[in-house]
This record gives sequence, C-alpha cells and structure tokens, in this order.
Amino acid sequence: MRLQHILIPAALVSLVAASAYSEETDRYRLEKSDSGFVRIDTQTGAMSICEERSGQLVCKMAADERAAFQDEVDRLQTSMKAMDE
Repeated sequence: MRLQHILIPAALVSLVAASAYSEETDRYRLEKSDSGFVRIDTQTGAMSICEERSGQLVCKMAADERAAFQDEVDRLQTSMKAMDE
C-alpha cells in the first residue's frame, strides 16, 4: 500500500516533466538564411540571428528585438526606482 503512495505521485511528476520538456524542445525553430540561421521563438515570435563559429551556433537578438528588449528593461528599472521612493 505504501509503495502505491510513492509510485503514483512519482509517475505523475514524471509525466508533467516530460510534457514540459516536450514543449521546450518544440519552442524554437531554426531556418537557414543566406548568412547563417534565424532562430524563431514559436511562443513569442522573437527572432535571433545565428551563425556558426568554431563549431558552435552563436545567436544574437535581431536589432529591433534588442531595442524593444532594452526599452522594457529601462521601463522596469524606472518602475522599480519609483517603488523604492
């Protein structure tokens, strides 16, 4: 009886973990471009420019994505400063 109390929750946890892993592996898609690859986040639509260097794929945010990201960081920092005051 005690073994069932251990095995059933363990099985449920492993199913949830497997589902989360599957979602994470399907999240990004690589598309070949003229100069390398474009990595697309299928959940947010964010795109990164990737190129191969020394046998590794190195990705950087696209310029307008980077600007939007920096704007959001700046907005959040201003908001945090306002909360501290």
